[in-house]
Formats: sequence, C-alpha cells, structure tokens
Amino acid sequence: MFGERIATLNERITKRDETIAALEKQLANAGDDDDGNSAKRHYLIGQLTGRYLDTHRDSASPRMQMGLENPPAVWMNAELEKLSEPWRVRMKPDGKYEIFEPARWG
Repeated sequence: MFGERIATLNERITKRDETIAALEKQLANAGDDDDGNSAKRHYLIGQLTGRYLDTHRDSASPRMQMGLENPPAVWMNAELEKLSEPWRVRMKPDGKYEIFEPARWG
C-alpha cells in the first residue's frame, strides 16, 4: 500500500498543481461584482500572507505558520498600499481581518 502511494506521488502532485492553477485562473478572472471583488481580495490576502511567512520565517508564530493567525494588519495594509489597492484590512477582536474601503467607510 505504501509503495503504491509513493509510485503515484508525482501524478497526485501534478493533479493538485493543475487544480490550484485552475482555481488561481478562475479567481484572477473574477468579475467586478461584489462577489468577484471579495474573491480577488481574499486571494490577494492569501498571496500576501504567503509572502509574509516567506520573509518572516524566524518571527512568524507557529499559529501563523499553521494558518491560525493573520500577519499584522499594519504590514498587510502597507503591502496593499504598494499595490495601489483601494481597500484595507483591520483586525477584528477574533483575530480575523475585516476588509474595508477607507474612501467609502473611513
């Protein structure tokens, strides 16, 4: 049984990578409606979180490395600013991000 799993590992990894690529393409092509913006924003948060973890390996908490905590909102907002995104995040009491548009809601 273990030998079978090893033998099909490359095939399973390739299939997983193709699924991820298809989902990334789908998210990148999302429309401009609220749902499309929401999906794009969550996708970008995920990408930036990955960047944070790559650049803060020594200081990221184990909970953050497991996906249970978000990077600091200050850092995330600085990255969004660099990308000229019109929206920002703020940390809710439960530790999750709330997405908002400062020009609209302040």
